[in-house]
Amino acid sequence: MRNVKIVIFLIVLLLAVLLVAYFLSSVHDKIAKVNDEVNLCWSQLQSELMRRYVNIPLMTTAIRSYTKTEEKTLSSLERAYANFYRKGGINDKVKTANEIEVLLGKIFLLSEVYPGVNSDRGFTRALAGVYRNEKACRDLRELYNKSVRLYNLRVSTFPESFFGPLFGFDAQKTLFEGISEIKKMRQKIKVKTMG
Repeated sequence: MRNVKIVIFLIVLLLAVLLVAYFLSSVHDKIAKVNDEVNLCWSQLQSELMRRYVNIPLMTTAIRSYTKTEEKTLSSLERAYANFYRKGGINDKVKTANEIEVLLGKIFLLSEVYPGVNSDRGFTRALAGVYRNEKACRDLRELYNKSVRLYNLRVSTFPESFFGPLFGFDAQKTLFEGISEIKKMRQKIKVKTMG
């Protein structure tokens, strides 16, 4: 009789351990799935951004030859461009890409303020290269942000918020931003040139 109780206890214990293992595996798989989606979206976006950013040195050189007053913007853009290729993690690269996008917006606006820049062949080729893949970048940014929002939602709810860090998943991923800042800057430039 005593042996039967021990066997039943061991079976119940084994089932409890299996249920906990299944639960943890399920939590891990849910987070891993959205994390993989974020990484896939990022790798597609990163290759488009690299195609876009390869034109930055040509643009800064052309603008520098027309104006010395924008040295701070040009230097910031060159520094961010170099950091984009240096920094390792996705969150760091997204923050740097956000910075680059805002600075590129300023460069686009500079080309409107200094019309002579637009007659420079190197600048117009570089600008065309940047514009050429803007739609692809915009679409991939949206897809990336959608997957990051899903990931951030997943890791911020229980039980994933508790077990995610134990499995080595980031607490939050960084979203792309900056596009609204470019629109604000364009508004300021229009007001200055009209007034």
